Amino acid sequence: MSQLGLSRTALDLIKSFEGFRAKAAPIASGAYTIGYGHKATAREGQQITREQAEELLRWDLRPVEDAVRQTCLAPLTQPQFDALVSFAFNIGVENYRKSDVLQHLNQGEPIAAALAISAWRRASFNGKIIIVDALVRRRAAEVSLFLETIGPRPAAPTSVIEPKLDYAAALLVPKNSEIRQAVPINGSGNFTLAQTKPQPADEVATANVGLTPFPEAELQPDEAPVQSEDLAQIEAANQQDLQANPPANDLVAEAKSDAASEPAAKAKPLDAFKGQGVELKAPAPEPIDYSTYIMWAIFAAGLIALVYGLSQLSALGWLNAQSMPANTDDKSTAYWLVSAAGLLSTIVCGYALLREKK
Repeated sequence: MSQLGLSRTALDLIKSFEGFRAKAAPIASGAYTIGYGHKATAREGQQITREQAEELLRWDLRPVEDAVRQTCLAPLTQPQFDALVSFAFNIGVENYRKSDVLQHLNQGEPIAAALAISAWRRASFNGKIIIVDALVRRRAAEVSLFLETIGPRPAAPTSVIEPKLDYAAALLVPKNSEIRQAVPINGSGNFTLAQTKPQPADEVATANVGLTPFPEAELQPDEAPVQSEDLAQIEAANQQDLQANPPANDLVAEAKSDAASEPAAKAKPLDAFKGQGVELKAPAPEPIDYSTYIMWAIFAAGLIALVYGLSQLSALGWLNAQSMPANTDDKSTAYWLVSAAGLLSTIVCGYALLREKK
């Protein structure tokens, strides 16, 4: 089982797509969300800092990290582990367990797994399944991270390898009208949909001509695309909130806020909930695995027993063909048993340690 942990790069990636909320906001299910998509302890009226939100995010990610470690049987690099945690956190652990991504990984097919990640780009809005632009961008970022190599990248020189269109992949490209932009609703944790801006006809790729896209989804009256004037009003209404709480993926604004929030960072992030009737326990530390140390101790003890037994047998003449005793007494029998036990434990433990290292 992998012993990797989430890196800072992956944490920043997840934060940028989850978005930061300083104040708890209601969502369609009736629950509340706060910080970077935290729901477990979010309550009406709660407010937190970015430092506290990051602590809650790490708390939410612990079971996701454990699930990736336990279910992936193939060896993973750090970028692959980071991408899988972000992916599993977004689609849900149960969906991740049943996904083609995990199956391809456990079959030793990392490239197929990376391609399968991109398929999780749709979401349900008011009973309609549509493609969300933010999910397309998140999947692309996760695939890019997953495919990041340790060391030199595999070469595919243009002068030698000429790319060809993969028609099977091109069939997955939908019409621009089928892609929706998720726009946050002011004062709520929910989103509304906006029609993405259509491209001019002369900019449409000719490679898609003749291909059958996904069926076009019909919008209900309450799902009508948001026009540009409505978007301007929504952005104007959100401007006050954005000035008070810059978006999480605004790295410049976040860097500027570090100095201002330094006094608040001294307080423990979990303490913010004590006065609001919410008990949030810090995740228990991972138990220390002593099995490797025990195996090394048995290996060393077996090696010492083997050397001691053989040295005593040599002193009694058992290892010298010219002076080998005719009879076996109790003392020599004990030394033979000590040597055999030491040899057996050395072989078994040595084999186990070699397998664990591989």
